[in-house]
Amino acid sequence: MKQATDAEFNSEERMITMKLDIYFNPSVLTVTPDNYLIDCNWLEEVASETKNPLGTASANDMSFTLFNEHGLFTPTNKESPYFGRMKLGVKVVPYIRPLDIEEEIEYEWIQVGEYFVTDWSSAIAGTNASVTATDKMLDVLNEEEPDYLVELDVSFKQAFTNLFKMMGYEVKIGDGLDRVLQYSFVDGSRWLHEMLQGAIAFCTADKNGDIVIKRLTNNQPIRATLTDGNQIKDAKALQSIIKSYSGVELTYTLPQLKADTTLLNLSSYDVKSGRTVTRPLLFSNGPMLHIHYLAMTPENATVSLTKYHATPWFIVMTFDAEFDSEIALVVNGTIVDLVQAFLTDSGAKLLKVENKYIQDDAYAVQYKKMLNTFVSSDVPNLELGIRGNPLLNVGDKVVVQSDKYNLLYTGLIQRMAYRYRGGLSCVMTLLNAEVIGEF
Repeated sequence: MKQATDAEFNSEERMITMKLDIYFNPSVLTVTPDNYLIDCNWLEEVASETKNPLGTASANDMSFTLFNEHGLFTPTNKESPYFGRMKLGVKVVPYIRPLDIEEEIEYEWIQVGEYFVTDWSSAIAGTNASVTATDKMLDVLNEEEPDYLVELDVSFKQAFTNLFKMMGYEVKIGDGLDRVLQYSFVDGSRWLHEMLQGAIAFCTADKNGDIVIKRLTNNQPIRATLTDGNQIKDAKALQSIIKSYSGVELTYTLPQLKADTTLLNLSSYDVKSGRTVTRPLLFSNGPMLHIHYLAMTPENATVSLTKYHATPWFIVMTFDAEFDSEIALVVNGTIVDLVQAFLTDSGAKLLKVENKYIQDDAYAVQYKKMLNTFVSSDVPNLELGIRGNPLLNVGDKVVVQSDKYNLLYTGLIQRMAYRYRGGLSCVMTLLNAEVIGEF
């Protein structure tokens, strides 16, 4: 079997086929256009669109339609051999490949993701069944905030490694994430989005279904040149709200240690006879680096603190008491004081960005320059309708060269929305490579 190259996907005379492996454990059903597969759409992206040009981490998704012959794919059909197995979480692996017109060459299948069913529906008498699925990034994004203790002088790469290990995920981390954070910590449910933005990186599930974190960089070889003759069908510059900004205001952090800080002060807390485990009690300051002491006042010989669990933002304590008692609690320690600084342009309407993982002045100046380039760019993003080449990956650097649309544009692939219905098409979104510049 032969491996497909760009040439096969660039050809005007190309023919494309797909298959989906649906893991109806213990069996696997392969659907193709020759049996049940009607169409398939899937999305690959580095992030969903936000004010920040780097976007917000998101999950890739896929939807497909099956020919529902004799109710084979109706979830409520007890006569179907797949009854009870058309449910949430079923793994679906899509593959694609070109077909040789003369049928002399057989190409290897190309995996284009690994997805898990989020919805499976069909009318009782419907001729079609509709399925939607997302990749494992959805689970990552739905994870609770990890109890990550503050770390000093670790790189973005090491911080990501430690955090994903705590959450129980293997992650492949690329080069270029060696910038050192003075203080690495987790703050709020959006910590991953903000840390990725601070690192100028993206997190996604790749075509093999593996979670990867990569630096978004202009310092990479050109992966492909897209032209009117090989890929481009139409093009348009995306006019977003960002174009209406006159400048940038960047708020960042200059963290410093602040010792002997009162983290918690409760004048009255009821402890019941026996064992009492408190609810999580939020610190009034944070993130906490070290706890110096925990004190009960007045001292009560019938109440003892047997253990506690503390994160940078809250504490849970366990008390054993002989009698019902009322105590006061004081917790003192050292915190990382998140002193805010900002760089701003003058203007009536500014793009305002805040990031706690930009932690020194020099980096803040570089970062603001990136934001200013984005705001002032005539074409910060370009959207292309193309034939589609599944050998390309998000984050790749490509050149767009079109006489038809008078374009010469170098961009980084942010998003590829594919559609297959016997033939393949794609809508590609690019970020102007000049925005990232020499970062």
